[in-house]
Amino acid sequence: MKLKYVSKPSYPEVEVFGKTISGSVFGTIDRRPVGRRLLTLEEGFAPGGAKADQVVVDGDNTVIQTVEKVSEVEVVVQLVDGSKSAASFKFFDCYKAKNAENPEITDVFTTNGEQLDRIEACAERMCEAAPGNDGQYKVVVKDSGERVFLRAFSKNVVENGKLRD
Repeated sequence: MKLKYVSKPSYPEVEVFGKTISGSVFGTIDRRPVGRRLLTLEEGFAPGGAKADQVVVDGDNTVIQTVEKVSEVEVVVQLVDGSKSAASFKFFDCYKAKNAENPEITDVFTTNGEQLDRIEACAERMCEAAPGNDGQYKVVVKDSGERVFLRAFSKNVVENGKLRD
């Protein structure tokens, strides 16, 4: 007689240090929506997030993503006509990873919400001063011109992958 059986599930652990929140700056050009992410420095969690079998027990199905720590990223605002902001904005001790939905873009994860507000204010002023750009801008790395999405995150993650109030 043949019997069906299943293997006992294993529950590996991953060290998660943060979760993305609202308050991100993407720019207005070719933006595709990006879902929430749980951030880890451990290998094995793709930029697009965890595989279907990598979910947090009792969590809300937020994907897990491996990121890399960087000491500094300096960005500027760029309008569609190519003009860049004279001001640059630095983020220290942040994290980065390739964006899963837009492979030519890098996500930069930061807890510095005040700096994100400054970038948006700068972009709005630049767009007002140059109406021919139709209000469209992007955020790029100052030296390389590589496009980035700036994503705010919180370090207040609890055991089930949700944010502490």
